Amino acid sequence: ARLPVEIDVASETRYREPPLEKDGLTIVISQSGETADTLASLRYAKSQGQHTLAVVNVPTSTIAREASAVVPTLAGPEIGVASTKAFSCQLTVLLCLALAAGRARGTLDEAQEKRLVDALIKVPGLMAEALKQEDEIETLSREIAKARDVLYLGRGTAYPMALEGALKLKEISYIHAEGYAAGELKHGPIALIDDAVPVIVIAPARRDLREDGLEHAGGGGPRRQDRADRRRARRRRGWPRHARHPDDAGPRPGRGPNRLRGAGSTSGLPHRCSTWERRRPAAQLGEISHGRVILRLYDIISSIFDDDAGPEESKGLEASDGLG
Repeated sequence: ARLPVEIDVASETRYREPPLEKDGLTIVISQSGETADTLASLRYAKSQGQHTLAVVNVPTSTIAREASAVVPTLAGPEIGVASTKAFSCQLTVLLCLALAAGRARGTLDEAQEKRLVDALIKVPGLMAEALKQEDEIETLSREIAKARDVLYLGRGTAYPMALEGALKLKEISYIHAEGYAAGELKHGPIALIDDAVPVIVIAPARRDLREDGLEHAGGGGPRRQDRADRRRARRRRGWPRHARHPDDAGPRPGRGPNRLRGAGSTSGLPHRCSTWERRRPAAQLGEISHGRVILRLYDIISSIFDDDAGPEESKGLEASDGLG
């Protein structure tokens, strides 16, 4: 859509009170719609004359009631803290929002819109295929479950996936993990890497394996090569290992809906690690939303940008939609 956007954490925005341009748009994201910091940030944005759009999973929540417009994620009830489906559906909603805004602003033509929407509809199938790599995931989890520290790396849109993967490993397996932008590996984190620290690289395109610093991680970083290091190196012979998508016959595009499948891929490993270490998983992994739900979300978001839509239609939540 070629719109400048700033991202902030609600707990920081609440107390920082940043200057906001009147008639701008603030988008607040919350699964429950009751998050205190997010609600306080929403109210602050409204006091500054901003329009507000809520991306929530509970359409009857406080945030949904107080926002100018609402886009539901349609992810279903939240069962546990380590929710994969809420994150995946939030990404889907935001992508639909970007597509609808691009069409409304004339930066996206009909052919481009169709190509991206078609690719988005295929994402649930791609995620399901990625999660079928049970044997590869199990092999990796046997080793990673023994680690005390794990690093996740990603570049561009894979960087948020690295952060999410590290978060899931912490929540489900109780293993310390951190996500880093791949280019920042050499600015500090590489000093912590040795043979006992697994490095997981989110690299949908094969060229990312080179560009995202895997060769630096493989080099091991500056460390003392003592006898224990050599023993660990022998035990971990065969690394690095790759878990690839079944149909990964070549490079994949660095942008677009296909990146969403990483949300599913990064969720399987923590669950298996918790199994090998006999830790109780924090939650069962959520189900993947169907393509029909994606189309419904896209219809709702498009109506917000429809110049002919009335005030009630623009709310995006109506009893006739089955969402009110």
